[in-house]
Amino acid sequence: MLNKAITLFILFSGIIFCNAQGIVVPGGGTYSGTTIGAGNDCNLIATNDYYYSFTPDPGVCPDISYTFSLCNTSSSWDSRIYILSSNDCNTATVIASNDDACGVLSQVTTSALVAGTTYYVYIEGFSSGNEGDYTLDVTFSDALSSGGHVLLGDAQVGTETGCYTLTENTSAQTSCIWAESTLDFSTPFSYEFTINLGANDGGADGMAYVIHNDPLGTCACGVGGESLAYGGGTAIDNSLAFEIDTYINTEDRDDFTFPCSAGTCSDPDHVAFHIDGDWTTPTVGAIPLMDGATEYDIENGLDHLIQINWDGTMVTTSILSLDGMTTYASLSYAFDPLVLFGTNTPFVGFTGSTGGLTNLQTVCFPELECTSQRDFARE
Repeated sequence: MLNKAITLFILFSGIIFCNAQGIVVPGGGTYSGTTIGAGNDCNLIATNDYYYSFTPDPGVCPDISYTFSLCNTSSSWDSRIYILSSNDCNTATVIASNDDACGVLSQVTTSALVAGTTYYVYIEGFSSGNEGDYTLDVTFSDALSSGGHVLLGDAQVGTETGCYTLTENTSAQTSCIWAESTLDFSTPFSYEFTINLGANDGGADGMAYVIHNDPLGTCACGVGGESLAYGGGTAIDNSLAFEIDTYINTEDRDDFTFPCSAGTCSDPDHVAFHIDGDWTTPTVGAIPLMDGATEYDIENGLDHLIQINWDGTMVTTSILSLDGMTTYASLSYAFDPLVLFGTNTPFVGFTGSTGGLTNLQTVCFPELECTSQRDFARE
């Protein structure tokens, strides 16, 4: 996920900042203070301490990783930092703690915090006599909202408006990008997106065009690697995924409508429709990308078009050359959006991943004429 410095007024609700004397401190992303003379409010260590209470905002995406860092403190006194479930240290659970993350200074990162629950950050000395001034920096990793789209995981903003990097050409990338507006299935529509699946024919893993009404909305994202970030343990529910898979995993061997068991074919790049994140069992397909009678390698560094057409009863998704003159694959699927998604206005976007094999994969969105829904990333 993308890290960004924030003010606590954005991140937290119900904020109270106090030391042992109960002095209220204004909110912000960076705090300066001292434990000198603050008293010992917590008996975890017999030293002066200073604590902050906060409540993660229910409006932001789940699985946020919060970092509280003393590493920019100018004075080098030996500190410790704790995240506690209560300001009663006799009964509190230690959620996370750290000593000596950066020299003798401390930094703690945790994703084990529940929205709407109050927690306490305690700044302590390592042992009796350790006290001093400090600078506390607060950052978090969350969805990044940019250009009308929500970026999750390793997704990055591209150099052109509406264009994004789904995966860098590095291993273990997992990304989801959603339009902040939604599609409208109550009327026919047609859209084209520009995609690039990299220049490494031996790379992986691919991307998927995903329409969904998962309860997490624009916070939804699946597992990377072979499930292309639409499936796996956090599979995107109420979804239809059109996958462009550039690596045949063991589970893909029986996907094809032509004989393609292990060792009998060239492991072609292929497409398929999958429902509700079930990446191992295609609903339609899979079929190889073909240029006439020849299997087509889409990992050739070229931009391509993915064309989406909805005629009111059937969606047709095609992969074309950038000039639109050559069609490499096309699949159609008839369904009722109210049954599959539970709404006529689902979310739309792309997911992508790499594993041990890699490729630089990018996507450019058109301007969608869609309906507006709640922006999970910014509320």
